[in-house]
Amino acid sequence: MINFLNLKYFVFLAHTLNFSQAAKKLFISQQALSNHISRLESYYGTILFDRNQPMTLTPAGKSLLIYAEKLLSLEKETERSLQDIKDFQSGEITIGMTSVRSSVMLPYLLSNYSAVFPQIKIHLYQGSTPQLEKALLDGKVDLTIGYLVKNIPNVKTELLLNDPYVLTVPRNIIATVGDGQETALLDKDGVIDIHKLAGTPFIKIPVTTKAGAIFEEYCTKKAFSPNIYLETDYLLTAITLCQTGLGSLVLPRSFFSLHYNNRNPKNFFEPSPKNVVIYDLHLNSDDSNIGINRLVNKYQTVAIKEFIKLTKALFKNQ
Repeated sequence: MINFLNLKYFVFLAHTLNFSQAAKKLFISQQALSNHISRLESYYGTILFDRNQPMTLTPAGKSLLIYAEKLLSLEKETERSLQDIKDFQSGEITIGMTSVRSSVMLPYLLSNYSAVFPQIKIHLYQGSTPQLEKALLDGKVDLTIGYLVKNIPNVKTELLLNDPYVLTVPRNIIATVGDGQETALLDKDGVIDIHKLAGTPFIKIPVTTKAGAIFEEYCTKKAFSPNIYLETDYLLTAITLCQTGLGSLVLPRSFFSLHYNNRNPKNFFEPSPKNVVIYDLHLNSDDSNIGINRLVNKYQTVAIKEFIKLTKALFKNQ
């Protein structure tokens, strides 16, 4: 007879494909893990793992993995549903966010939420936008906060705010352009003229990211070739370099408010250091829309419902 523990250990090993590492992380012996797998193989009458090196799943193992993950997800949903019935005395939420956006938004959100629901445990899943979308679809997170998931019927999105992309220019670079005034970079209509920064250094985010793609698209549209001082995958590094004066940078406006006290939502759109100037790019794109994404058919605990309700209320006027 199999049980959920057998399936849990099988799924963990299926992703690890190493008995020693899996047993260590599960805090059990290799023999105990092997016994759990043997019970499953005996029950189903088939081999689930090819134990030669490198270890792989057999076709039967691949098939079981699909359904085992579904069963474990359903078991978790059942447990959470029953927990709700027990007067909301405890609970947990798994939130998916990118690292920088969580740095900007979570202090404000969680300080308000935990003040009302201190009994709820929060788990944070961090990754890139594509990783977050996959985690949501795989049921690894209860919700994500970030760019709106588009064209997936099973995902419900709720808009929180618009976080426009801006060009942030260090003041020491502005000092080398025109008369050194902030307005020196504007055209006759009061809009940033990026061509006036020709030859000055830029910090670049890879085009594989949304920020990098938007910057490249903007430069292409303006027929502008930026002088790239440095390219980095790490947004916090890029922001710090920009704030230090080493290059201009295009990112969401809220990302430059990290040094402010995030208990006030208005601070999301205020530049933090005084040594940079922020210019609106006027992209008129819904890529700047930030919201809550969740699966339509995934059970929502009281904890999740209250978190969504509070989050929407906090950003109502943004």
